[in-house]
Amino acid sequence: QPAAVDQKIQEVSSNVISSVAVVVVVLIFMAGLRMSLIAGMAIPMIMLITIGLMRIWDVELEQVSLSALIIALGMLVDSTIQVCDNTQAHLNRGESNVHAAIKGTQEIAAPILIAAATVIASFLPMAFIIPGAAREALVSLPIVVSLAMAVGWVFAVTMTAILAAKFMRPSCAP
Repeated sequence: QPAAVDQKIQEVSSNVISSVAVVVVVLIFMAGLRMSLIAGMAIPMIMLITIGLMRIWDVELEQVSLSALIIALGMLVDSTIQVCDNTQAHLNRGESNVHAAIKGTQEIAAPILIAAATVIASFLPMAFIIPGAAREALVSLPIVVSLAMAVGWVFAVTMTAILAAKFMRPSCAP
């Protein structure tokens, strides 16, 4: 089993690196370099925080929990992109960086929380309804996906706002 877990960890690492690269490249063309770098930094940071929090819920790094991280990977960066995009809109209106980041985050915090909560609400009940032996094998899936989505939202409304205030610039004249 350790060899299989090591292989799975390598696959997850490869997926994280690939995801960061894809997010950065796509966002460079769609939204600019600064936003793409902020979103690209969010993926590994959210994943590492999620892995750290898994220990609190007694979830080990095993094939199902690593698969859950891969499932969450595509969804968890969405909140960060939304905060950056809304901050960019405020910057383009001529607002200061700090004001644009605060206002942009405040406006979008509830909608992205609802989106994250919807994903959590669809996965988390699985942790309570999986019966018998399957529960032991599969319970980490809903917990890890839910943790990743919650961490993604908290990261978006805190760290993303701070990074946006520090690094983002208007993309057009006010």
